[in-house]
Amino acid sequence: MSSPPSTPPQAEAKPAHRAALAQALGWHRAGQVARARAAYEGILSTCPDDPEALHLLGLAVHQAGEPDRAAALIGQALRLRPGQAVVHGNLGVVLSALGRHEEALLHCERAIALQPDHPEAHGSRGHALQALGRDLAAIASYDMALLFRPDDPETHYRRGLSLQRLQRFEAAAQAHAQAVALAPRLGDAHFQRGNALRAMGRAAEALASYEAAIAARPDDAESHGNRANLLQEAGQLEAAVAGYDQALAILPGYAGAHHNRGVALRALSRPEEALASLDRALAIDPGNAGAHLERGLALQDLNRADEALASHGRALALRPGDPVATWNQAWVRLLTGDYEHGWAQYEAGWAAGQRGPRREFDRPLWTGQEPLQGRTILLHAEQGLGDTLQFCRYAAPVAALGARVVLEVPAPLVSLMQGLDGVDTVVEAGAALPPFDLHCPLLSLPRAFGTRLDTIPAAGPYLRSDPAPRQRWKQQLGASRGRPRLGLAWSGSTWGRNARRSLTLGEFLPSLPARVEGVCLQKALREIDREVLQAQPNLRFFGESIADFSDTAALCDSVDLVVSVDTSVAHLAAAMGRPTWILLPHAADWRWLLDRSDSPWYPSVRLYRQHAPGDWSQVLARLRADLRAACGGSVP
Repeated sequence: MSSPPSTPPQAEAKPAHRAALAQALGWHRAGQVARARAAYEGILSTCPDDPEALHLLGLAVHQAGEPDRAAALIGQALRLRPGQAVVHGNLGVVLSALGRHEEALLHCERAIALQPDHPEAHGSRGHALQALGRDLAAIASYDMALLFRPDDPETHYRRGLSLQRLQRFEAAAQAHAQAVALAPRLGDAHFQRGNALRAMGRAAEALASYEAAIAARPDDAESHGNRANLLQEAGQLEAAVAGYDQALAILPGYAGAHHNRGVALRALSRPEEALASLDRALAIDPGNAGAHLERGLALQDLNRADEALASHGRALALRPGDPVATWNQAWVRLLTGDYEHGWAQYEAGWAAGQRGPRREFDRPLWTGQEPLQGRTILLHAEQGLGDTLQFCRYAAPVAALGARVVLEVPAPLVSLMQGLDGVDTVVEAGAALPPFDLHCPLLSLPRAFGTRLDTIPAAGPYLRSDPAPRQRWKQQLGASRGRPRLGLAWSGSTWGRNARRSLTLGEFLPSLPARVEGVCLQKALREIDREVLQAQPNLRFFGESIADFSDTAALCDSVDLVVSVDTSVAHLAAAMGRPTWILLPHAADWRWLLDRSDSPWYPSVRLYRQHAPGDWSQVLARLRADLRAACGGSVP
């Protein structure tokens, strides 16, 4: 809006009237808006049709937060004296504030027609166009305003907003940078520059912009919240939680901050606190499907399966057909042994981005309905090595239906899979495929077979080691000298939720009896474990000497017992029928079901479960006692 104008009073006005109007205008320009308003009203009490006083009072009233009355006063001034560009422009501003953007646009355009070099009118026209979603036209208006007044920070800022909405983030960031160069304390421009930079993936610069926004306006909850979002994305979870706390101290009803705080707390393995945050988010915004999903995941982390299923169900009600909610329900159903519904929902994992890239073939997917007699089917791995080791058992039942089976697996498994029952050809992932008639991903086979807990195929050993590497490792290991020999794997992938499954070697070692020989079955070693391992003469590590899973299988056959966290080594040993003890986090993978110490997938397995999230102490104490009993020796 223009500053109070200095247009001359009406020629016919008396000198006293002109003096009173000039004095009121002086107060107005000095920021004494209430005093000026009273003076304008006094003038109008004696001269109710003075267009200048009506216009100026309209400005003062608008500044006082009364746009309806302001529009009436300025409109009355225009009717008395049409053709005033500045008055049309200011009426446009007031009408925009009232949400009457089409009328505002009309008055701005009249102002420009009367005075083409009027920067405020061009700017106000841009605001109206922006509010109407016509961002290209708004940018053109802002450009005209800046042509006449290039040092206006507000116009640069608003131009940046329209550029952002057009996803022209580089130009938007530049516009906001120009705004803050002219007005370093313009917090809105710092904030929006942060948003544009974040959209371009320039996280460090975005973080600096959010911090500048906070310095300019420390009580802005959204700036704190967006800064915390960036910290969370960078893995700085504790700092993110602190940032959300700052945002919520300013605005306790900030649903997004409660939601994202819950996500960060869950990633920190603090599911109870995460659940409380998500409940607060949903109390404020019960229609937030994403918060219902996160709440369901927090409940899964607490093994509260029925509640988790219901929470994902609420998300599905809000977003019917949502693949992520469907996938989450599949996880819970499989965890509770509801295979009838779980396998069907598991197929949503493709759309949810949870089952790797979906393979597109010019041959149909086998769903269990199509005849296989005399046909060739490609069974292909789709996820981790452990999944492949667990579900390759379906090759034999598929072959029993009369099919010729081609099995495609990752390179480390090719040699091992050569001896798998039911398989005619093993192909390394990425290599040329032989001709086939149908295909099926390995983890879609349980649905095709209608697998239930009591119909899991190949419950006995279905993988075996090759005699040649077995003999080679037997020679390399030598005689056990009467000591029990344990195969050990204490860590797997530390990415995402897999990190919850792993231990450090320092945590793991005190559980082992003194008189055992340990054989490390994992090929990779984390830096945190390297120094500890060097001080353990009874723990043998072979590293790169383990070429692939054929070597790992031979090592499994060379030990008396395998003790492992939930990793591919555990699946391999169990699939071979070797005695295998698996250490599980509190929220274990769905395949281990709930509250069981055994597994219907692997009869040779014994499960050790955490009683509380992140607490390995009771697991390791039970393991220590059982190993002492099994190995016939004391544990120091």
